[in-house]
Amino acid sequence: MTAHPVSEASTPANSVDAVEDFADFLDESGELEAPEEEEEDEQSDEGEEALDEEAQDESDEQEELPAIEPPVSWGTDAKELFAQLDPALQQQIVEREAQREKFIQTKAQEASEAKRSARIEAESAFAERQRQYANEVEYFASQLAPQRPDPAILQQNPVLFYQLQAEYEQGVAQQQQLQQRAIQAREEARQREEFAAYEQLQADMAVLAQQVPDWADEAKRAAFLTDVTKVGVELGYPQELLAQATAQDVLALKKALDWKSKAAKYDALQKTKMEKVRSAKTLPKVVKPGVAPTRGEINSNRAQRAWEGVKNARSKEAQADAFADFLETSGQL
Repeated sequence: MTAHPVSEASTPANSVDAVEDFADFLDESGELEAPEEEEEDEQSDEGEEALDEEAQDESDEQEELPAIEPPVSWGTDAKELFAQLDPALQQQIVEREAQREKFIQTKAQEASEAKRSARIEAESAFAERQRQYANEVEYFASQLAPQRPDPAILQQNPVLFYQLQAEYEQGVAQQQQLQQRAIQAREEARQREEFAAYEQLQADMAVLAQQVPDWADEAKRAAFLTDVTKVGVELGYPQELLAQATAQDVLALKKALDWKSKAAKYDALQKTKMEKVRSAKTLPKVVKPGVAPTRGEINSNRAQRAWEGVKNARSKEAQADAFADFLETSGQL
């Protein structure tokens, strides 16, 4: 091993020369290059490990994400193409398809309701016309009123008697035929009205199923109808009219039931507040001379003075401020 040049050189004159000499020595011996290479290798290894960890994390995240299912109404070919798309694009397609399906269902329901309403109106109108026709036919039948010929004519003029008898029988047959037509018209009107009523009931059930919670539950539906019926009776509606209530009538009674429930809760809240106010208005205990009042007595006196301020306020603003002070001092706020 050769001797270092530093041993042969003279002692540096100052610290700066010493540092330069030592740096020259390291350059010549090559000891400055090795640490840099090792450091670069370590940084490279650390970077590769970090990239590997990030890639692994991304892979884990992708594996943890649930697969996005294609729309159910799509065919096999469309579903295969859907599986090849980016997940973000798949999500957008699924959301858009859901919106489209909802729009189609809404419009289909509106069309169905419009068709049902038109059918109900048509059946009701036809039933009304049939009833009018029955009334007119019955009136014509009553106007015929065929008269049986007098039997005495048979002795005087048999030919005339039999002629009158034939006319009488023909008139009776026409009257019976007209009466039968009236009966058939009324029966058809009844059937059409029943059908219109059934269609209206189905429409009402569809509306109530959408706007009344738990309508599908039979027990809850029965309890709801009992409650709205009670409200209707309290409002003065007779039972026979409530039995014919439509969906709009039921929803109106539901709103009245909601108002009644809110009013009852408000009354209960106000009653609780007034009980606190009355309890706060009780006079405080008399403090004996020489005895320091307790904190409760001090607060009670403050609350009493605040209440006096509420009663003696000369304006609404002052009364509101005094009442707020009273609630605070009495411990209600």
